Amino acid sequence: LTDIVDDGLHIEVQALLPTFEVNVDDQEGGAGGKLLVYEATVDPYAVFIDKLCHSTAAEIVRIMKHFITKVTGPAGTSRGGSFDKTGTSRRDFHAASAKAVWEHLDSVASLLRVHPLWSEEAQGDTEKWTQTLLCLERFVFCKLRSTVFNSTPEEDISDRQFASHLAAVAFMEPVHVGIDEAVVFPRATDGSFSWRRALAEPISRLKALESLSSPSEMHVCIKEVTLGVGEIL
Repeated sequence: LTDIVDDGLHIEVQALLPTFEVNVDDQEGGAGGKLLVYEATVDPYAVFIDKLCHSTAAEIVRIMKHFITKVTGPAGTSRGGSFDKTGTSRRDFHAASAKAVWEHLDSVASLLRVHPLWSEEAQGDTEKWTQTLLCLERFVFCKLRSTVFNSTPEEDISDRQFASHLAAVAFMEPVHVGIDEAVVFPRATDGSFSWRRALAEPISRLKALESLSSPSEMHVCIKEVTLGVGEIL
């Protein structure tokens, strides 16, 4: 389990992960104690991982590991298979890969829904079940990130060119596009105003987008940035 869970989690979450062997604890909790539950002070992902560590979840873990290995292995479709990664065939390749991943997530979600560790929240607690589905998505996409979001050398060159173009206009200020900074952006407590300071939080959140793994996390990030900018403007 550690091999497929290790994705840069907080150290306290890492401490929950036993080596996935036959003698994984078969008591109340997979790490030798009572299972974590969803609480305001507990990372939902830590709860999800803790449940995966329980021996009764071994078959579900095996299914996910098999899928991840199949997709990322030398013979997996993630390597491009017979697709030429240019033009229409490249789009077909990514469409087929995305379809396979989402079908797998739906399949695993169906197993979680009837599993004793998750069935209660699946049947009666929409918020917790939604958290579980988000954690499942994060778990799988974290292992497939370099596969699902990979790029060709040509695309890398294009990205660098675009970054260069952006750097060329880095000097621009709101006034250059007809925005009165003193009117649009809120003043600080000392009476001063700065668009950079006003947009610091949305900009910081947007920069974090690249480190996210799952589409849902990315969608939430973009939504928060958009709302943050909208509130300021």
